[in-house]
Amino acid sequence: MENRLHHLNKIIDNEMSKTPVFTEKDEQNVLAAIKSTPPTRMANKKKTVVPKLLTAALFAGIIFTSYTVIDNYLTPETAIKEKKPETRYAQEFTQASSKITYDVSTRELTIEGTVKNTTNFNSEPFQARVNVLKNDLSTDLGTNSLNLDVPSNNVLSPDEPYSFEKVINLDLGIVDENTFKDAIQIEIFSKTKTLTSFVITNVEYKIPHGEKPVEENEVTSEKDTTNAKDKPEESVIGTKPEQDEGKNQANPIVKEDEIPEPSLAELEQLYGKKKTPFGNVPVEGRVQNQTFYLNGITLGMTKEETLQILGPYDKFSKDKTNKEDPSSAQWKMVTADKNSIKNDSEFSIVYNADQKVNYISFFTLHNSYVEEWEKALGEPYHVTEYGETFYYFKETKQMLSLDAVYYDYGYNHYDVTLWHEENPEEYKNAVD
Repeated sequence: MENRLHHLNKIIDNEMSKTPVFTEKDEQNVLAAIKSTPPTRMANKKKTVVPKLLTAALFAGIIFTSYTVIDNYLTPETAIKEKKPETRYAQEFTQASSKITYDVSTRELTIEGTVKNTTNFNSEPFQARVNVLKNDLSTDLGTNSLNLDVPSNNVLSPDEPYSFEKVINLDLGIVDENTFKDAIQIEIFSKTKTLTSFVITNVEYKIPHGEKPVEENEVTSEKDTTNAKDKPEESVIGTKPEQDEGKNQANPIVKEDEIPEPSLAELEQLYGKKKTPFGNVPVEGRVQNQTFYLNGITLGMTKEETLQILGPYDKFSKDKTNKEDPSSAQWKMVTADKNSIKNDSEFSIVYNADQKVNYISFFTLHNSYVEEWEKALGEPYHVTEYGETFYYFKETKQMLSLDAVYYDYGYNHYDVTLWHEENPEEYKNAVD
């Protein structure tokens, strides 16, 4: 077998060698062709640059288009793409009118006036306030600044006015032409500037009938009684007293214990119409002047001042045989529940011999009122286990008491009293 395979190999070699397949010349031709042909790898690499640039441009276009679409979608249609012109506002207002009015009978201070936008532009949103420039007046008011009401759309168009009015309960003693002189300033302002400010110089006073009321117990002087016989008999207040022998019959001496109380008509002529019955009686404590006020009345006020504030009383009592004894006046009140107890409680004031307020008291069924008072009065001086709460001002020695009174059948009320207390510590210990 081996010999046969060897023989076959020779036969195949002879057959393959009969015709030349790849000569030396062929090899040279192949090598020459390879050398003359540039490398195909470099050509293929150059051809990849253009597609990449096209791909980058495509992505950039997609991103730009997306941003434009989103921006247009999120921006309101009313938005102005171009640069906005600068908005101009009115730089100031002009005062048109202003006035202060103080009503002596009602103890009301009214501050009113008008300002106007005289520019060609709308104003910025504005606020308004009253500035109190006098220290004594700010003490009486309990503040040196008061806000004024402004419209909900607090912007003034060109030539549009703004009018204001502020009514304040203000208890003053003696008032004269200097009380409110250079005392009240109006300020109109925005967040960025003051639009106008001015001091009110127009001041008016309202005084009942233009005359000073006469004290009730004032004795007619000899000068006033000289021509008494020439006056109608009914114009003389009081009953005709007994006349002593030897005295001038035309000039009778009027004894104090025989002078009757003025009639309601006479009181209303002096102090205006009756204001009773009272409902809610405000109770406040002013820290600035260390003073408590009940219905606008405080200790030390004269009887005249109380009548000017409260109006004619409903009842007055005094022991006329002794000038040193105190007197008292009562004004009717109403309670919360007319069915539980009498509905004609009284606001009572006791005057000392000098006709000044020495003691104030009343009671109320309005528990909600008491809760408001306690919040406003702040920290009490002392609270007892029996439901009595005390407030005290050391400088003025004023003691205020809110006393809860309870009964077995369910009714309860609060007694409210105000008086001077020289020894609050001893009183506090005694209550405990």
